[in-house]
Amino acid sequence: MTSTRWVLACALLLSAATGLQHQAPFSDGPTAPSNILMVTMGGTRSHKVPFMALGRALVQKGHNVTFLSAFPPARDSPEEPGFEEITPLGLVLYVRNYTDWDLVGARFRGEEPVPWDQALAYTYETCDHMLSDPETQHFLHSGRHFDLLILDGAYPECAVGLAHHFNAPFMYINTVGFHLASVSTSGSPVPYATTPFLSRGFTDKMTLLQRAENTFFHTLFWGINNWLMSPLVQNVLNKHFPTMPPVGKLTKNVSFILQNAHHTVSYPRPYLPNVAEIACIHCREARPLPKALDDFVRGGKGNGFIFVSMGSSVRATNMPELLRLLFLRVFAQLPYQVLWKWEFGSESMPDLPPNVRLERWLPQQDLLGHPKIAAFLTHGGLLSMFETVYHGVPVVTLPVFCDHDANSAKAHDDGYAIRLELQHLSADELHAALQAVTEDPKYRAAAKYRQAILRDQSVGPLRTAVYWTEYVLRHRGAAHLQAPVRDMPLYQWLLLDVMVVYALIAYVAYKTIASMARFAYRSVVSAPAPRASSKANGVLPNGLANDIANGVANGIANGVAHSLSSGVTSGKKTN
Repeated sequence: MTSTRWVLACALLLSAATGLQHQAPFSDGPTAPSNILMVTMGGTRSHKVPFMALGRALVQKGHNVTFLSAFPPARDSPEEPGFEEITPLGLVLYVRNYTDWDLVGARFRGEEPVPWDQALAYTYETCDHMLSDPETQHFLHSGRHFDLLILDGAYPECAVGLAHHFNAPFMYINTVGFHLASVSTSGSPVPYATTPFLSRGFTDKMTLLQRAENTFFHTLFWGINNWLMSPLVQNVLNKHFPTMPPVGKLTKNVSFILQNAHHTVSYPRPYLPNVAEIACIHCREARPLPKALDDFVRGGKGNGFIFVSMGSSVRATNMPELLRLLFLRVFAQLPYQVLWKWEFGSESMPDLPPNVRLERWLPQQDLLGHPKIAAFLTHGGLLSMFETVYHGVPVVTLPVFCDHDANSAKAHDDGYAIRLELQHLSADELHAALQAVTEDPKYRAAAKYRQAILRDQSVGPLRTAVYWTEYVLRHRGAAHLQAPVRDMPLYQWLLLDVMVVYALIAYVAYKTIASMARFAYRSVVSAPAPRASSKANGVLPNGLANDIANGVANGIANGVAHSLSSGVTSGKKTN
């Protein structure tokens, strides 16, 4: 079980840290050629991939793109007119030293890959190393003008300082699809009940305890991001830009967010109009393999091949010897060829089984789109999961770090993946998983189903990304897309002030009704008793009774006197 500190470290590192195929130039309306600056502070090369896809497409549309990152272009990369890469040495060296980690070994041993304090340090140390570098300083004071900045939404706090410096609107490519902090900051709702935290293996269908744990991590990370990380980055920015406004205020002014997600491979989300999904912006159809590779994957027993890769952020060569031997034991038992991305090449592993081949680098999409591919064994990185769905390949995942768990949980829930845990992995378990995804047709059917949904889009993700980028340029930041909710304090967003108003109204109403009831009760109890008729209740009031009694007595007395008087008079007459 991943520890709480490991989860927080992962989230902090990410916070500190594609069309369906590449289209030809196209037109979406008149947009003047513009100067665009793209910046990613991400710590792994995968952060660079969506930027490269969008940057090259923008160059095709006539724009000039400058890209600042920690990953220099390959030595044999051809120079592209209109596309410039800046890789400050201070930033490059810091990220390279920082990411010299043993992620696989740490997960295998049940340890924290990166302590939370080191993950927090990344957020402001990368910023300082980048801004302090002489190449960056020369760039900042070169007098260059930019019409738009495109920043990495996984860690925008430092880069928004550049947007303020160049006095230009900015937008995000949110490279980590399950990391929704930037989406939330811009105003889109992020319901914790159905939004799994990026480094937990939850889906959008959580139990009560899972929702409680999920809410805890979301809330804790929100507090750390706003009350600890942002102030630390603010101190660095203030050192280099004396008039820098509050970082929290700047990040809310994002014009548009290109979200590296899609409801096929992530989850349906309630986005505002300034968010568009562009998952698989870098995806393309497979190209023919080099002859040597093609001969190998078609060789052996002719059953096809299994592709093994732990991505760009995980160095397979750092894995423990016990795990390496476990892999070899399983691969040797498979009736498939196994092509394994291993940074040191085949010469570093003399005990290879005959059906296994190692390569320092492999064309992943060309392999995933090859007709002989049987399965993909991977770490569960976001781009790898996008590509496996795009090419319709069943997968076995071994999550290592950060969003790997969330990505793998989603793929497992969708039925095209089997998720395994490195810490408890056994040879029998790995063999059974690979055997299941290659021989049970339900896994490939599920992958093909997801592939059909992902590809069924009226406009491809690359074209979508280019359109919205130029839309922001045409409308000078597209402020009309920004929702006022982004400026609301939390108590207003949660309607806590409205609840207080309702509570006061209910209290005043209760007190008013209670006072009226007490007044009415006292009036009735203390008032003089009303006169009542004898027919009504058979009881006469005291005054009336006395009058009647006196009247009766007087009448009787008068009657007796009259009788006596009459008798005397009569007697006298008789006598």
